[in-house]
Amino acid sequence: MPKFTVSKSALKRKWIAGEKDFSLEGETIFCKPCGKQFNFERKCQLEQHKKTTVHAANIQKQGNKRQRLLSECPPETGERPSGFVNDLVAVMLQEAIPLQKLDKETPLRKFVEKYWESEAIPCVKTLRTKVAPATHFQVIEKIRDEIEDSPIWCSVDETTDRLGRNMVNVIVGKLSGKRGAENSLERCTRNYWQAKAICNRLCCLYAGG
Repeated sequence: MPKFTVSKSALKRKWIAGEKDFSLEGETIFCKPCGKQFNFERKCQLEQHKKTTVHAANIQKQGNKRQRLLSECPPETGERPSGFVNDLVAVMLQEAIPLQKLDKETPLRKFVEKYWESEAIPCVKTLRTKVAPATHFQVIEKIRDEIEDSPIWCSVDETTDRLGRNMVNVIVGKLSGKRGAENSLERCTRNYWQAKAICNRLCCLYAGG
């Protein structure tokens, strides 16, 4: 009987099966917490790397830096900033400007406070927990109203940042033969599984049915 050889990529794929901290790029294993590629020739080399103090420290650092997704942060009840502050946060999110730019002593915060004195600008933590989630859900509702019960198309773009975290952009649009379909960036999220990210976003979009 002919002998079948297993490719290196297939073999290494077995090594990292079920490992959320590693991914395979060709024949190279990428360590997400360390943000580095390794060309391990043997599985024992992979196991040795997993036991290093550097790898353990990077896993701890990655866990500490994980932020809650907006879909995991329902708008808080109680008093919330209104008017100008809500509009400011909405514009910054739409233009992909980090809310951190409104932190203490930043040029943007000084500029806003100089020309807007009728309402104090809350701290960044307040903006993230009380204003940003409400803006997020308003966008979701707008997308739902535009799509309604129509068929949709879905496009996914996935990349990895320097910390090894996966960025998944899920774009949805309404299928229509009358005019060009308008699309919406429904969600930008970190997730190790594209399929899970897609399911989560569609479940969020079609919440309640």
